[in-house]
Amino acid sequence: MLTGRDDWRALAERTIGAFAATLEQQPVAMPNMASALDLSLSEPGQVVIVGSRGDAVRDAMLREVFRRYLPGTAVVSLEPAPAERTGALDPDLRLFDVHGGKATAYVCENLACSMPTNDPAAMASILDGPPKDMNDLR
Repeated sequence: MLTGRDDWRALAERTIGAFAATLEQQPVAMPNMASALDLSLSEPGQVVIVGSRGDAVRDAMLREVFRRYLPGTAVVSLEPAPAERTGALDPDLRLFDVHGGKATAYVCENLACSMPTNDPAAMASILDGPPKDMNDLR
């Protein structure tokens, strides 16, 4: 969850709980609720890309993100802005900014972010993560 707001998480859990019997007996009748349940049980992921619209690096980063199947991952694209303006949307968003005057990506999982990067290939490597097992190293 990008915001880390426990009150929103609690509300989501109560909502899912209210439909638990139907979800258990007829999950195909409630695909969106089943998806919400899956999301609630997974580690939250976020990708935050800060850059101006039309910026080639920003656009390349967004293409890399959308080439992948990343269920449960929130993707946020922000225009560079003064921290006080960005913070008005969400206080945590004020922490994200461009580095070196270039579009910058932050890949986060469970509210912990990787080092920011200006390189779409480096961001793609972070998104792909470490090899799943020894066979992936070959």
